[in-house]
Amino acid sequence: MYWQAPTPNAHYHHPYYTPLPLEQSPQSHVQPIDTQPTFAVNEPAIRNGSKKRRACNECKQQKLRCDLSTLLQPTGEDCSRCKRLGLECRIDGSFRRERKRKRSDELEKEVDSLRRELTRRSDSIHLPAGDSVHHPTDTIGSDTGSTSSFGNLHRSAEAFSTTVPNITSPNSNHASEPPGTTTRPYADSSRAGSEAAGTDMERTNFPLRASRSLGNITLSPAEIDELFTGYFSFYHPFFPILNSGVSPAQYYKSSTLLFWSIVSIAARRYDRDPTLLTRLARSVTSLTWKTLQSVPHSQKVVQSLALLCTWPFPTSSSTSDVSYIWAGAMMNISIQMGLHRPTNPEDFTKYRMRLTESEISERVRTWAACNIAAQSVSVGSGLAAPAQYDWALISGSRLGSAAMRLNPDIQFRLRVEMFRDNVSKTLASNASDPIGLLPTNERMSLYRVFIKELEAIEGSVTDVSSINRFCILAARLHLQSFYLFDEPSSEAYTERILMLYFTALTLIQHTLSTDQNSQKIVPYIPFPSYQILVAASFIVLKVLKNDYFSSFTDTETGRTLFNASVTSMRRISIANNDLPGRLADVLSFLWADMTCLVSGTGKGGLQLRIKSRMSMSVVYDSLWRWREQFRAQPTNADAFGAEMQGTPSIDF
Repeated sequence: MYWQAPTPNAHYHHPYYTPLPLEQSPQSHVQPIDTQPTFAVNEPAIRNGSKKRRACNECKQQKLRCDLSTLLQPTGEDCSRCKRLGLECRIDGSFRRERKRKRSDELEKEVDSLRRELTRRSDSIHLPAGDSVHHPTDTIGSDTGSTSSFGNLHRSAEAFSTTVPNITSPNSNHASEPPGTTTRPYADSSRAGSEAAGTDMERTNFPLRASRSLGNITLSPAEIDELFTGYFSFYHPFFPILNSGVSPAQYYKSSTLLFWSIVSIAARRYDRDPTLLTRLARSVTSLTWKTLQSVPHSQKVVQSLALLCTWPFPTSSSTSDVSYIWAGAMMNISIQMGLHRPTNPEDFTKYRMRLTESEISERVRTWAACNIAAQSVSVGSGLAAPAQYDWALISGSRLGSAAMRLNPDIQFRLRVEMFRDNVSKTLASNASDPIGLLPTNERMSLYRVFIKELEAIEGSVTDVSSINRFCILAARLHLQSFYLFDEPSSEAYTERILMLYFTALTLIQHTLSTDQNSQKIVPYIPFPSYQILVAASFIVLKVLKNDYFSSFTDTETGRTLFNASVTSMRRISIANNDLPGRLADVLSFLWADMTCLVSGTGKGGLQLRIKSRMSMSVVYDSLWRWREQFRAQPTNADAFGAEMQGTPSIDF
């Protein structure tokens, strides 16, 4: 009888050798050998015949002592550690310890490789020019985005991001551009050759018309087109910082936040869906805060903040308005990006840059928009500038190259805002005064200087549009509002107060005339301009309620224009119980009140208690007096009627 020899290295797989069946032969007198039992756990033999101490996979990975070899029984058991931790106790002959750091590096490389591949494939997708098939909606910030595929979500994060990624792909067309400097849409790229070239690229690489979603809001292509048409028709003339020739799809591709900012502004008067603005307020505000948390930022984010500060979402209290906060963030982001030095971007990056004239022009326009929006918010809130302005752009835009030249309307607005900034800093920057005001005698000499400067700005243009005319009147009202801080005994005090009164009447009359004769501007007026209209209305109210100054004025004309301004505020109101609507009710009540809450008697009856809010002090002083009166006599709230329910705790 012969037996078959074990295969090489067989003892590395079986704890005990099990002989193969014996071949029987007639000459064999050897009895068959009984087979030995086989155990589930492998325990190899050592050369000297002893057993090698084995550890299970889990203990071997952690380099811990394992007691499995002492627990080996025919039935098999788990080691004490695996039994205590509830782990799977097993021994694999092919198991090898794994280095976690090495594995993490491998996973990171794999993710980067997949990311590059997805980017390459998304860029290679082409849509025929005449294709009208609706693409799957890319949901941003939505809790119900499970229907979108991974590819759609990735493209939403990569192609539609409002911020520049920290690492630029070597294969990207924008690899030469440093992060945070610009996010340029294809159609705005001068390297594309022309506006038409950008449109062609949009047709091949991006859906021309598609539904867009934000949170639980979904807009059809027709609704988007209608909203964009409304924005550029009614709102854009007040603040022309965007290109009206760019399609909604291009705006969405360049910046999601900018796209929804435009939609939000247009939704203020969107009669087809009156609830759209209310639903957008929460989602777009959340999107803005999330965008600000992601750095670095792009120029499109700065433009979005400028628009949202100019037309903020409705609120019932000035303390909950975030415009001033966003204005400060906008200025800081712009300066960090180097927009205030539009021709020297390399001073603020780690990369060598070569900007084209169109790119420089966009940087100049964006920086000008920042200054205009931030200064308008500052004056309208009665607060100091949210950041230190740099007005060097004004001289550079007039003396520099064609790329540095601004739109004439933007250039004019920029000079007016610089004037208002100089007035605030000069007249309210006295370090020796707790409020910051200069003495009356020093202010009087500065009044004359500023008036001549404003007249020079107004005379610098031959044809002043109605909107620019409003800006001039607003700047004059800002300067002359400081007359209310003068001592009643000072020289020509009565003449200055009457000049302030007539400026306020002129501003109200100009607003009404423009709205009636040429275009309907009142429903679309920017919020800082509405705040100036409120200040003018309170000035008229305060003067007409004073027995001394009302004797010098045409009371009937003043009353007519005052009532017209209250009506205009109700037309500006876009939501129930928002600030324009509430202040219109307050002005109506103060006009009907016979106790002269906002004004005293005699020549000194216009003196203000609140003097820290610059030109808006008259508004906050009047509201404070009115609030104090209602707190002292809460029963007066019932006399005003149902419209004024809750006025004792009203907050502006």
